[in-house]
Amino acid sequence: MKRLISVALVILVAFAGFRWWQASQTTDAPEPAVDTLAIPEQATDSEALALTQESVDALKSENDELASRIADLEQQADDAQQLIDLKTARLQELAEKPSAE
Repeated sequence: MKRLISVALVILVAFAGFRWWQASQTTDAPEPAVDTLAIPEQATDSEALALTQESVDALKSENDELASRIADLEQQADDAQQLIDLKTARLQELAEKPSAE
């Protein structure tokens, strides 16, 4: 009985690790890297400033989105760890109970 519980615990931990790894992999196609700002030579100072500000705003938006994704993934990892802890506790309870055989 203890061996069966140990095997079940190992399978549970392996499965949880696999799901965590799978969730951490992005399914989206990688976005192209942000190119350096290409300001035309004939652009006025105000046009160059506007292009620079747009670039900064786009980078801030991308950083905010990435921070949000990181927070979501950390929450998923915490939830998975709580589930593993609950399953481990339950398996330990079952292991400590005398078998009804």
